[in-house]
Amino acid sequence: MKFPITFEVYAKSKPGMSSYWDSKVKDLPAIKTCIPTDFFGPGKAYTAEDLFALAIIDCFISMFKYKTEKRGVVFKEIDIRATAILDNDETINKTWIPEINVYIKILNPSDEIKAKEIIDFCVENCPISNSIKTAKIFHIEIENT
Repeated sequence: MKFPITFEVYAKSKPGMSSYWDSKVKDLPAIKTCIPTDFFGPGKAYTAEDLFALAIIDCFISMFKYKTEKRGVVFKEIDIRATAILDNDETINKTWIPEINVYIKILNPSDEIKAKEIIDFCVENCPISNSIKTAKIFHIEIENT
């Protein structure tokens, strides 16, 4: 691998709060995006806040799958859910996401100790979550059924 690696994304939109637009990456199918209903958008499409949270959990899954395969750890499933909290600080007129809770469940890892080490590595080294100032709170569960 040679660094730096560049990732380029595309979007364009017509005016109007209730209009949708397409966001895409290279030749992949576009995804419909919009302003959140909380900000008077139309809903029924991905929002920037959704994509923000998805970027964090998708990065974690990518790293976890890569590391488990390299270390020979087999697992049944990784199940991740994230809750991003949007807030407004009226004293400085700033709307931001101060916190995101990430709930991670690993089902039936072949080596629970190695799986936990890999989880810890991913939490510490995910390039997406390391690139943001939002507080990340990880809730980790390893389940053997």
